Amino acid sequence: MERTTPTVLVIDDVAEIVEELLTLLSLREISATGAHSLDGAIGALENAPQIRVIACDVRLGKESGFDICDRIRTHPRLKARNFAYIFISGDPMRLNQASHLPKHSILTKPVEPRALIELLREKLDAMRTIG
Repeated sequence: MERTTPTVLVIDDVAEIVEELLTLLSLREISATGAHSLDGAIGALENAPQIRVIACDVRLGKESGFDICDRIRTHPRLKARNFAYIFISGDPMRLNQASHLPKHSILTKPVEPRALIELLREKLDAMRTIG
């Protein structure tokens, strides 16, 4: 398979979940890369300027996936880029924490693969129109 530049960043602290999602996305011809922490996510975003959609688990060990928005907003270079966000949560009580986040969608676990793919494609299409 030809290596393409990623347009989606998948963030989860469980390496196996990241690998499974990357395989699923690849089979659906959605180019993606993964990270296991917020620091890793910032590094991936710095190295891949074509990423437009971030799919992030809410619970990342001791970190909150919601914090990716603040990390991007205060980053010297990343703050100028536009991203669409998809947050994935197994805890419905944590969903209230996302109400202030820009351009976000929330999926609750267990996530249906088809629903994730459809939402990712929708977000990618919307981000293409923004530029």
